[in-house]
Amino acid sequence: MIKIAVIGTFWLVEEFIKAIKMSDGIMYYAQYSRNIEKARSFGKERGASVFYDDLYKMANDPDIDAVYIASPNMLHYAQSKIFIQAGKHVICEKPISVTAGEYRELLSLAKKHNVIYMEAMLNVHVKWAKELKRLTDRSGGVVCARFDFCQRSSKLDRVEKGMMFSSFDRECCGGALMDLGVYGTSLAAYLFGKPIDIFAQGHFSKNGADLSNTIVLIYDGFECVLTVSKLCESSARSEILCKNTVISMENISQLQMLVSHDSFGIEKNEKRIIHGRNDFPKSMKYEINDFLSYINGNIKEYEENGKLTEMSIETLELIRKKTGYKIKSRLI
Repeated sequence: MIKIAVIGTFWLVEEFIKAIKMSDGIMYYAQYSRNIEKARSFGKERGASVFYDDLYKMANDPDIDAVYIASPNMLHYAQSKIFIQAGKHVICEKPISVTAGEYRELLSLAKKHNVIYMEAMLNVHVKWAKELKRLTDRSGGVVCARFDFCQRSSKLDRVEKGMMFSSFDRECCGGALMDLGVYGTSLAAYLFGKPIDIFAQGHFSKNGADLSNTIVLIYDGFECVLTVSKLCESSARSEILCKNTVISMENISQLQMLVSHDSFGIEKNEKRIIHGRNDFPKSMKYEINDFLSYINGNIKEYEENGKLTEMSIETLELIRKKTGYKIKSRLI
């Protein structure tokens, strides 16, 4: 039984804890917050046994096997390093690190300490992602793809009044690309590999964080266009247009309402639902199951997933370079 500690107390953490309880071979054991009372009240209500306000003490708890990190982006590198060095497996929310250099360093450190270091990226771990990959590969060739993630932030009104949150703060590695755009770069890397070239344009807040982006990933024979925004809500579906099939999806984070529309042969225009809708915990359990399989020795898939993560982070770096969004590496 893997005993896992949790860093973070916002809504996504609650969903992850629900997913833990739906999974075999893992239990929610410890909770961290900078405020011990918050760690205790949040964790006790959800079933944790021990509570911490000191990361180093938690990392050195011999009863803890792994940690789930869901802190602001700027803290991912340093916190992951603390737990890897303490011999704990790490599953860290997206983006797992800000730069590919950070990721490569910690991946190497994890190998040295014989632990798993994995990004919690839903859309490449849900089981229906494999069907999407097979369908795309057998589609007769991709013509173009459009991945949309425009979601009006619940904090936007307060931000416009002058309040600041880490998800809108450049110094915290926040912004639309690093919050929402990671899903597009991850899915593109999973389905299409590394782009040949990138075109990108971003629009920024007064403090320098990006609020929206339009990104074109250039591949051999087609383009993948990513639209990302924290300013507005989109009703558009994401699509992969292929020679024989059109594949649509309601969102790119969980691949909800994933549908293929065949456009050839006797069954022309037939619609096939690959996956419908479900809640976050039912999606998150797949990344937890993969995390456990890596811990239990599935090294081949772990290494393949690591290459995919590195490719996605490299793409994010190139996009930021194209848009002029400068973020300092946390390498220490």
